[in-house]
Amino acid sequence: MFPLKLQNFHTCQVIVSTFIQVPYMSLKTGIPRGADGDLLVLIGEALNATLKVMTPYKGDGWGMPDKDGNWIGSLGDIYNDLANFSMTSGAITLTRFKTFHMSKDYNSINMVWVTHPAIPLPSWQKLLRPFQMKARISLAVSFLLVVVVALFARFSDIWVKIRQKMAFARRRTCVVFYSWTICMGMPITSLPSKPAILTAFLLWLFYCFMIRTFYQASLIHAMKDNSNYPEFEDLEDILNSGY
Repeated sequence: MFPLKLQNFHTCQVIVSTFIQVPYMSLKTGIPRGADGDLLVLIGEALNATLKVMTPYKGDGWGMPDKDGNWIGSLGDIYNDLANFSMTSGAITLTRFKTFHMSKDYNSINMVWVTHPAIPLPSWQKLLRPFQMKARISLAVSFLLVVVVALFARFSDIWVKIRQKMAFARRRTCVVFYSWTICMGMPITSLPSKPAILTAFLLWLFYCFMIRTFYQASLIHAMKDNSNYPEFEDLEDILNSGY
């Protein structure tokens, strides 16, 4: 707690900002009740102070900065000099700690946050669940590289000279489409005859085989799991959502 500086307020008025938060604070009779309410009354009696309880002048709840940086809620009353202190059992966050002096105690309780049911992922989104974000980016880059090579082979004069010098036959099948069919496990209709092209082709074939094997093994578990949209990452997300 804060260092004890004043022991007797001589019935001077102390303005306390709070809000209804059963079972911690109840203001039905005008007298604070509940865990925080009873503690507030005891503090007032111990300090011989006259308590004036108010609810937030602007906003509701513990308080947070708005889009303009002005605090609203119970802590906003402190920030705007409308109250002397706030009695809300608000969690100590970095944003609050930077702006306010927070009293601390060493008691702890187990708290369960009850929210709305999580929204399940549709089946089509589960098709991407086996891949983490880095793997998705790697696959996208791989196919983008194939597209670049296909465009280079189709429109570049340099590739035409290389093909004529090494006597490469021009394929009648689109390179991008043929690469995609290989990755999807479709049968191979023909093999390149040149050793250099055959080596690159076999490496791509092996790469697609490994990707498909790992993907199919992980997809079975992904389709069985009840995956949901992400909800809350930390305490700030919970408080900002209004809970």
